[in-house]
Amino acid sequence: MYSLIQKLQAPPALPATDHFFVKSGIRGGVVKINTDDIILVEGAKNYIHIYHGAEKTITLMNMKDIEAVLPSRSFLRVHRSSIIATRHIVSMEGDLVILTHGLKAVAGPSYKDALLAWVQGNLLNG
Repeated sequence: MYSLIQKLQAPPALPATDHFFVKSGIRGGVVKINTDDIILVEGAKNYIHIYHGAEKTITLMNMKDIEAVLPSRSFLRVHRSSIIATRHIVSMEGDLVILTHGLKAVAGPSYKDALLAWVQGNLLNG
């Protein structure tokens, strides 16, 4: 019975694809988002802002649910309210991560070690 309750409470698992759809602000509207296009996901209370390509989509979802569907090999949580696509990292300046299209994310203290470990693992002259 307990496992049935957990399955009902868990966010629906998405098939392993290169895209997904989210509800948009327009009544009944949905937006297709290619995971390769995602640069940054920012949380704002019960909503998330997904920056993909040159677009920004706002949808009713929490960070935990979007983090569960994004492939962990390509995305890194850097703050309680920020997930970045590692392929879009341009540079780092202290706690600030500079991304493509001029987007920026601040690495939070709880997530900074994981970010630095990822950078160290990808450093050529380390």
